[in-house]
Amino acid sequence: MKKKILFITTGGTIASSDSGDGLKPTVHAATMLEELGYTESYDFVISEPFQIDSSNMRPSDWNVLMESIRSHSEGCDGVVVLHGTDTMAYTASALSYMLLDFPLPVVITGSQKPIHAEGTDAIRNITCAIEAAATAPAPLVMIAFANHVMLGCHTSKVSADRLAAFHTLYGKDIGYFRKGQMHWYKKRIDKLLSARRSMPCCAITGKTFLLKLVPGISSDICDFFHGGSYQALVIEGFGSGGIPNRKTEFLNKLQKLVDEGMIVVCKTQCFYGKTDMSIYEVGRLAMDAGVISMSNITTEALVTKLMWLLSLDLSTEEIKEALATNYAGELVVI
Repeated sequence: MKKKILFITTGGTIASSDSGDGLKPTVHAATMLEELGYTESYDFVISEPFQIDSSNMRPSDWNVLMESIRSHSEGCDGVVVLHGTDTMAYTASALSYMLLDFPLPVVITGSQKPIHAEGTDAIRNITCAIEAAATAPAPLVMIAFANHVMLGCHTSKVSADRLAAFHTLYGKDIGYFRKGQMHWYKKRIDKLLSARRSMPCCAITGKTFLLKLVPGISSDICDFFHGGSYQALVIEGFGSGGIPNRKTEFLNKLQKLVDEGMIVVCKTQCFYGKTDMSIYEVGRLAMDAGVISMSNITTEALVTKLMWLLSLDLSTEEIKEALATNYAGELVVI
């Protein structure tokens, strides 16, 4: 009996063609499957909840995508989601939390070149994603790209134009596709599964702001958050988590935000290496002001984790405790 795959398209470069004003998503799921010639190997259920450039992706779209996955997956063996690359890591991280109770593997992919473009990587990436969804040994949310299969909440886009656009940060890949076969690192997957924690499913409604520090940043930026709609602030600090305190009111204003109930966290703005705000005085003083140090987590996984936690009926102290708790593998180094 053929396996059944839920095949979801959301737009992105992979589905784009030239509109006259630049690339725009126009190619539909049925056309892509015909290009692949996969319909004889698998049965497919098609869902197209929206067709957008992923730069336009919003948390409300993640909620629609989650509902599409849940409502169309009955009788399926796995899920493939085609997505634009620019915000793919955010979507993969968000779905990792939103689908903790989902029983099937979900594999997200896209491409750096449109499916009908010369030298496209679309066919390779879709093939890898389908095979991963059909054979995955665990119901994880993953990204398949350039024959690598990565945990969704470990992954960041690191290149705007290279075909190998995504890397696993704070860990290693969990599988790869070679010579028509999927291969899985089962010990790494077992480690991820053993550390997972359950949490009620919910739509994402929490609002988190991401601030990347630059030399000389004005403390006036903190005034923007007073009385606003943002509930949490993620700061990408310097080095291992440095936040400036010389000739600036930045720390004093951050402490005021914390005192008003805002959750303020900091992680390194570097791709690699851990955050440890206890090493330098500039980090320790920030922690004394109430800033939470977060290590071994991607920016995408941290931002979306806060959005998700803020959507649950949790107190501030419960959210702080949950930030230090692993749920989907986001804090597990493999």
